[in-house]
Amino acid sequence: MATATASWKRLGTARTDARGNVSFALPSGPSREVRLVFQKTEDLAEAASSGLDIHVTASSSIRANRTRLRNGQKVTLRGMLGGGYVPATGRELELQGYNPAKHKWQPVVTSGPRSDAVGRWKASYRFTATRGTVIYKFRLRIVARLDHPFATGYSKAVAVTVRG
Repeated sequence: MATATASWKRLGTARTDARGNVSFALPSGPSREVRLVFQKTEDLAEAASSGLDIHVTASSSIRANRTRLRNGQKVTLRGMLGGGYVPATGRELELQGYNPAKHKWQPVVTSGPRSDAVGRWKASYRFTATRGTVIYKFRLRIVARLDHPFATGYSKAVAVTVRG
């Protein structure tokens, strides 16, 4: 097994069945590259398979401190990155809001949330232009980076109802 920041290491030993098939259950973890190495015997030379890239998507929890607010009030969103392997300096993250007019998720203009070295993050947003009652949806986008061995992933969405 190898990751972007680590060299190959042995995960275990597998044996072939009567038909020559090999199966091996990998432990859970981040994105990585694995390969099968056939050890040298008296009759056969050592051989290695080509690498198999395993892409594990990044994940995060998300929750809001309040789900019902009035215009002018602030919501604080927080959560925790899943899977571990967070860089010591933390991770830059992107808070997104769903735009029903455009039918797509867009970055929310806030000071960009950043996780700490354990994976905790927090972001705040103040509603200033809501008329009537509107349900806003937020999610977190975790972009793939070399120092955090996960593919781009998203949190679940959290809904906040705001009355104007």
